[in-house]
Amino acid sequence: MGGGREGLCRASGQARRVPRQRGAGDHHATGLGCPRIHVTSGITADEPDRAACEAVWTENLREAADMAANANLFISIEPLNSRDVPGYFIAHQDPTLALIEGLDRRNVLLQFDVYHTQIMDGDIIRRIERLKGAYGHVQIAGVPDRHEPDTGELNYAEIFAAFERTGFDGPMGCEYNPRGRTEDGLGWAAPYLRAVSRSRPSASSSSCPAWPNATSSASPTWSSVWACRT
Repeated sequence: MGGGREGLCRASGQARRVPRQRGAGDHHATGLGCPRIHVTSGITADEPDRAACEAVWTENLREAADMAANANLFISIEPLNSRDVPGYFIAHQDPTLALIEGLDRRNVLLQFDVYHTQIMDGDIIRRIERLKGAYGHVQIAGVPDRHEPDTGELNYAEIFAAFERTGFDGPMGCEYNPRGRTEDGLGWAAPYLRAVSRSRPSASSSSCPAWPNATSSASPTWSSVWACRT
């Protein structure tokens, strides 16, 4: 949720009106049983005053967080890499977390997109461990081409294992651009889904099994595939 390019941080334009649109977003999320909403921050490359943008972002996020809390929802804030999204307000994990902590709202969490984080910050496994408890949603893709996670420079078996060690029990979103047809590219997930199925023998083969808890014997273990970019 956000105002497109405007987002919630632009000192000029319509940013100050965005939280007033949140009621509809909260209503849809509640109706769909979705516990969290990604709120976009916006592009500020043409904004001369960074401090003013931070002030607007903080004011808007506090208002949005209070509205979401009334609906028992969480908000996630995602840094985006500056190669794909030049001028985006937040691009690095640590400064974004500092902004979130300054909100003093317990229902606002970091969104850990492995693809964006590798491009901007690197040191993925140590960062997963150090920031545990700060992120509420994770997204994955191969780096550098943003295809299926079985391609590129990252070892996702080790990354999944790192998330499990931290006790992360939320869903993972597959936010990548398939090399071809989405269905043809899902084979990379088979070994992980089989591992989860073995740890949960009662799980139906016709649906995604539940995410196992941190004590599960399956490693690496993740199973929630929300959607692939098309």
